[in-house]
Amino acid sequence: MLIRPARPSDLDAIVAFTTETFDWGDYVPRMLPEWLADTHGIVMVATDDDDAPIAMARAVFLTDTEVWSHAARVHPDHRGRGIAGIVPALEPEDHDR
Repeated sequence: MLIRPARPSDLDAIVAFTTETFDWGDYVPRMLPEWLADTHGIVMVATDDDDAPIAMARAVFLTDTEVWSHAARVHPDHRGRGIAGIVPALEPEDHDR
């Protein structure tokens, strides 16, 4: 498994495993295109051996020393393995991606 910044080419794979996260659906598919273009945040993905996203989380850089992490999602086939907990904490210097 690799942890890396999400790319626009990951959009369809992420949408596929986040569309029905909850009974009411999920806001991630609607927001993801905007998040991928946002320079004040970053979307990270965990990928399988074929580089396909199996988990994602977003972080927003609030200040030079504060990061808000949210929207952690894991593909249903990979839940229960602790993947959401290993998406690395982002340091302020990651803002310069």
